[in-house]
Amino acid sequence: MKQNKTNITKIEPNELNPIIPVWMIGVIFSIWAWIVLSKYYSAGFVGIFWPFNSSEELFYFKSFLIRFKEHFINIFWAVLIFISACGAGTIVLEAILRIKFFEKENGNNNLKYNISGNEKLMFSTVLGLGIFSLLGFFLGIFGFYFKTVFLTITAIFSFFGFSAIYKNFEMTRKRFLLREKLALFLVCVIAFFNLLGALTPELFYDSQFYQLGVLVHWLKEHKMLTTNFIPASYFPFNINMLYLMGLSINNEITAKLIHYSCGLLIVYAVYIFSEKYFNRTTAVFSALIFYSIPQVATVSWKTAIELGIGIFEFGAVFALVNYIVSKKKQWFIISAIFCGFSMGSKYTGIVFCYFALIGTLIIQGVMAKENSFKIFKSVFFFSLIAMITCLPWYLRNFIYSGNPVFPFFWEKIGYEKIHLTKSLFLDPPRPEFNFLNYFLFLWPLTMGKLQQETVLGPVFLVFAVFLFMYRKIDLEIKILFGYLFISFIFWVLLGRFYLRYFIPTLPVVSVIFAYYIANHKNAKFAKNGIYVLLIIITLGNISFSNYLLWATQDPLRYLIGQQSKKEYLSTQRTSYPCPYYQTLEYANRKLNPKAKLLFLGETRGLYCERQFITSGAGDFNPMVEWVSQCKNGKDLYDKIISNGITHILLNVPETMRLKNYETFYWDAKSFTVFCEFWSKYVKEIYKDIADISVPYKEIYSIKKQQPQWWAQYSSNPNNYVYLYEIMSEKEASKPHSIPQNFFLEKELYSSNRWEILENFILKERK
Repeated sequence: MKQNKTNITKIEPNELNPIIPVWMIGVIFSIWAWIVLSKYYSAGFVGIFWPFNSSEELFYFKSFLIRFKEHFINIFWAVLIFISACGAGTIVLEAILRIKFFEKENGNNNLKYNISGNEKLMFSTVLGLGIFSLLGFFLGIFGFYFKTVFLTITAIFSFFGFSAIYKNFEMTRKRFLLREKLALFLVCVIAFFNLLGALTPELFYDSQFYQLGVLVHWLKEHKMLTTNFIPASYFPFNINMLYLMGLSINNEITAKLIHYSCGLLIVYAVYIFSEKYFNRTTAVFSALIFYSIPQVATVSWKTAIELGIGIFEFGAVFALVNYIVSKKKQWFIISAIFCGFSMGSKYTGIVFCYFALIGTLIIQGVMAKENSFKIFKSVFFFSLIAMITCLPWYLRNFIYSGNPVFPFFWEKIGYEKIHLTKSLFLDPPRPEFNFLNYFLFLWPLTMGKLQQETVLGPVFLVFAVFLFMYRKIDLEIKILFGYLFISFIFWVLLGRFYLRYFIPTLPVVSVIFAYYIANHKNAKFAKNGIYVLLIIITLGNISFSNYLLWATQDPLRYLIGQQSKKEYLSTQRTSYPCPYYQTLEYANRKLNPKAKLLFLGETRGLYCERQFITSGAGDFNPMVEWVSQCKNGKDLYDKIISNGITHILLNVPETMRLKNYETFYWDAKSFTVFCEFWSKYVKEIYKDIADISVPYKEIYSIKKQQPQWWAQYSSNPNNYVYLYEIMSEKEASKPHSIPQNFFLEKELYSSNRWEILENFILKERK
C-alpha cells in the first residue's frame, strides 16, 4: 500500500455550457424534479427499514458470537478468492501490456493516459475473475471438481495477489471535499446493508434451481454435466464458475459474497474511470449513483449474475476508451477479452456487450475518418479475440446439443429438444407498444409500470433534462454515449425493458449522469443545491432498498444468531415461496449417504446433500418421461431403480403453485401406470410444513404469533412437503399402508390437463 506518487498532469473535463440561460435551466429543472419526485414517492416507492418488530426475542450474545464466526469465515474465503484472482490477473495483464506491436504508437503520450496502480489492480482483478472462470470450465470438462484443487489454486495465486496489492494500491494525498466525503460515506452505508443481505442463506429461486443448484450436482459428480431436464445446464456459466469455487471451498454464502464483491468492484472501476478522465467529484457521484440504484441492491443479495457480467462489460468499455484515447493496441486486446468473458457468462453478452462495443468501434472509426479496411480490420480482430475467449462454452454446447446457443432456437438448430411449449423469448412479456412506453420509456420505467421487477430509483428521470441543456462534452462521454445507444436499442428490442438485463450497462449510464451533475456551468449555490438533491434522492433509495431487504428476506434474526439455518430456510416469505428445506433437512440427516432423491413438484436442489434428480417447471419431467416408457407399475419400478432412485421428495404446495407450467403432463394411460406403481412400491417416511413470515405486517412466524390460524393451516395435507421411500420388492409384497396419492387432486393440474385426466381420476377415486 502506498500513497499516490504518480505526478499525473490532470486535464480537467470541459465545463458544460448551457444552451439556454442558466436561470431558465434552474426553473425548468426545479419544476421537473418536483413533478418526478412527488409522483415517484406517491406511487409507493418509499419504506422505512425497521429490522425488529414488537414480538422480537432478546439478543443472545453467545449465539451472535457463533454466527459472527460463520460470517467471518464466509467473508474470508470470498475475499481470498478475489485476492487470488487479482494475482492471476496481474501475471496475464503484465504480459499483455508488455506486448510490442510493429505499428508505430501514435497516441497521446500525456501522463493522463498512463495506467495508475489502482487502475492496474482493477484490471488485474477483472482479468483474474475471467481466468478463474475458464479454469473452472476446463476443470469440469476433465473431471477435476475437487475441493483440494480449488484450494490449491486459491492458495498459489493469493501470494501474487497480496504482492500486487502491496505494490500497486495507492492512497490519494489530496483532501476530499465535503460533498465527496458524504457521497463516499453513503456508498459505504449501502455496502454495509447489502452485506447484510449477502450474508444470509440463498433464497433466490433461480439460484436454488440452476445458478447454484446445477453446480451442486456437478460438484457431487466432480465434473460438468448437461441434461435436458434442466436446459439451463447448457448455458455459458463464466460467473457461475466463480460461484462453484465458493461452493466447493466453503458454502453458498461465500458464493453470494462473490457476486456482492463484483458489485463493489464495479463501484471501484467506475470511480477509477471517472477520476482518470474527468475529476474526483464525477468519480464519487458515478459510484454513488450506480450503487444506490435499488435494483442493484436487490441483486447484490443473491447469486444472480448481473453484477458479474457488469464488471466484465464495464471493464471492456474502460479498456476500449483507453484504446481510443491512447491508440495503444494492448487495450484493444484487453477490451476484446473482457467482451468474450461477458459473452461466456450469458447469451445476452452477445447483443448487449459485443454488438455495442463493435458498433462503438465503427462509429469512432467513421468519426476519425479511418478508411473502411482499417475499420473492418479492427472489427475482425476484436471479434476474433472475443470469440476465442468465449468459444469453450459455445463449442461445448454445440457438441452436446448440435446448437451453440441451446436452448434458444432449439426448434431449428441441433438435435436436443426442450419440452417448454411457449417460446423462451416470451419471458418477460413485451410491454404494450405506444408512445409513452417506447419513446418516453424512462417515465413508466421509473414508476415501475413498464416491466416487472423494476426498481430503478428516480435519479435518472430527475436529471435527464441535463442531457438536453448542455453542450461541449468530452470525447470520453461521446464514446460512452455511442456504447449506451447501441446497447439500449438491443435492450429494447430483445430485453423488453426488463431492468435486470440492463444492469451491466448501468455503470456507463451512471458515469454519464455524474459527468453532467458535476461539471455543468452554473452558479455555486445552484451546484450545491443539485448536490444536496442528489444526496436526498440517494437517501430515499437507500431507505427503499433496505425496506425491500427487510420485507423479502428479513435477515436480521439469522444474522445475529436468533434463527437457525433450518428455521430461516423453512419459513415462507415474499421472495421464497413454498419452502422445501424443512423436509430436505431430515433427508440430509437421516438418509444413507448413498441415497438418491427424485424431486417431484420441486425444482430447487441447492441444499440437497444426497444425489438427486430434478427438473425445471416447464421442462421434461423425469417421472413423466419414465412413465411414458413403461407398460405397468413393475416396469416403472424397474426404471426408477435402474436410475438409482431410493427416495422421492414431493412438494405439494409448490406443485400447486406451478401447475400452469404443466409440470406433470402425462395422459390417462401413463397416469394409470404411475398410480399402480405408487400404490405398491411407495412408503411415506416423513413430512413437514413451512412456517410463514409477513414482515410488513410485523409477523415473522405464523406458527408462533397466530396459533389459531396455524392450527387450521397445518391441518391441510396439501400444505406439506413429503418424503417417500421406494420399497424393495420383498417389502412391497407384504401388506403395507398406501400413502395418499396427491396426484389425484385437481389442485395439482392446469384446467387443460385436468380435462384430460378428470374421468380417469374420478374413476380411480371410486
